[in-house]
Order: sequence, then structure tokens, then C-alpha cells
Amino acid sequence: MFLILAISARAGELARTPQELVREVAARELAAANAPGHYMYLLHKETKRGSETRAMIQTRNCLVGRVIRVKGKPLTSQQRRQEDNRLAHLLDNRTALLKEESDERGDERRVRDFLEVLPSAFSYTSDGSNISSSEIEWSC
Repeated sequence: MFLILAISARAGELARTPQELVREVAARELAAANAPGHYMYLLHKETKRGSETRAMIQTRNCLVGRVIRVKGKPLTSQQRRQEDNRLAHLLDNRTALLKEESDERGDERRVRDFLEVLPSAFSYTSDGSNISSSEIEWSC
């Protein structure tokens, strides 16, 4: 299996081996995940059914996502109402909220586990084509 990972690198970072660069990026991501504070960001997903953009907000207990665009377009009034109802259901339904929190903790654990093994899980090579960014190819 071959996969390609695009990593933007500052000047001088390409003197490192691809393995070292992946190890450093993974370490930075793990440090950021463990840092105190709350974050807000946009998450864009593309699937066979189309694209979806969510405003993600990290709260004290969990990460909450609100759909703001579907297939590149803002939500219709009906879609906004459905999203409002979904979020209200989470706030009003303790069981649903606890499930969401549990799912989020599981997702975080899987991401951390992945980042911890990523540097040693594959053999990495650089395409060597660009000084400011590089595609790193890995294989199993």
C-alpha cells in the first residue's frame, strides 16, 4: 500500500530525513492535543454524497460541531432548523450528551494512538521536489 502525506516545511527542515520530519510533526500534534485551552476551527469533509463544513468548538466536556455549509452552500432555513434541533436535543438529553462526550473521548484516544505510532509505522521517502513543501510517500 502506498500513501502520500503532504507536509509544509520551513526552510532548512528538508535537511532532515522524512522519518525525522514525520516524527516531529506527530510530536507537535500530540503536544497541541495535550495543551490546555479551548479551540474553535472549521472542519471541511468531502464524501461521496458531497461536502460539509462544520464550525467546531471545544467545550470543557466535549467537542461540538455545528454544520454551516453543505455542498459548498450555506444552510437553507430548513437545514438550519434541523441543525438547531439536533444541538438542542444534545443539550436537553443528558444520555445523548454523555454518548457524544464518550464518542469524542474515543475519537481523541484513537487519534493520539495513531499519532504515537505514525512515525515508526511506515517507511517514508521524500519526493524532493520543493524546498518549501514536500510530499512524503510511505509504504507498508
